[in-house]
Amino acid sequence: MEELVGALSARLAGRLRLGTAVESIERLTGGGFRCRLKGGEAERAHAVVVATPAPQAARLVEGLSSKLSAASGSIPYASIAVICLGFRREDIAHPLDGFGFLAPRQEGLRVLGAIFVSTIFPEHAPPGFASLRVLAGGARDPEAARLSEGELEALALRELRPLLSLRGEPRVRRIYRYLQGIPQYTLGHLERVRRIDEAVGAFPGLYLAGNAYRGVGVNDCVAEGLRIAVSVMDFLRERSRRGAPSEDPGA
Repeated sequence: MEELVGALSARLAGRLRLGTAVESIERLTGGGFRCRLKGGEAERAHAVVVATPAPQAARLVEGLSSKLSAASGSIPYASIAVICLGFRREDIAHPLDGFGFLAPRQEGLRVLGAIFVSTIFPEHAPPGFASLRVLAGGARDPEAARLSEGELEALALRELRPLLSLRGEPRVRRIYRYLQGIPQYTLGHLERVRRIDEAVGAFPGLYLAGNAYRGVGVNDCVAEGLRIAVSVMDFLRERSRRGAPSEDPGA
C-alpha cells in the first residue's frame, strides 16, 4: 500500500497538498465549490472528489445536502486489529506455500485468518525470516479489535502455533488497529448507494469515491477511481465547451 501511494504522489509532485484538513464543502452560487480548510483557508474548485471513508464524507457534505450526508453516514463499518509477527524461518515448520488462510467460525478460532506476507512479498522479510499478518475483530467480533496488545499477541500465537507448527517466540511484533476500518455491505447496501447517487446528482461536479460504495478491495478502488476520473474530465470538458462565467472559481 505504501508503494502504491508513493508512486501516485510522485506523479502528482508539485500539485499535491498534504497535511491539510478539509472541514466542509460549500456550493457556490455561480457554480463550483468552496472547500473550507482547517485554519480558516479555503480552496475553490469546479469539481470535488470526496475520497474519504463514508462517515467522514457524511460530515463534509452535511452543509450541501442532509439527504446525501444521511445516506453516506448510514453505511456501517467494522473494526479490525492486525497483528504483525516476524519469526525465524526455522521456527515455522509449515511450508507457508500460499497466500494465507481464512478461518470459518465453525473451526472454533477467534482470529479471522492470517496472511503469509513474506511468501507474497519476499522483500518484506530479511533472509532466514518470515513475516505473518494475523487479523482479528470484524463485524462479528468487534471487541477483539479492542483487546490490549498483549492479549492480541497471545491470541494470535495461541491459535497459530498448532496450525503452522510455530516454535519459539516472534522476533518482531507490531500491532495496528483500524477502528471503523472496513465498510460493511449489509442488506440494503445497493439501496443506500442508489440514494447517494441520486443525491450527488443534484450537485454537478461533486463525486464520492472510496471502498464504501462499489467494492472494498484495492482492485475495486482502482476501477472506481478510473471511472470517476473519466467522469471528472468529461464534466470539465463540457463546462469548458459551454464557456465558464467569469465569476466561476478557478479550475
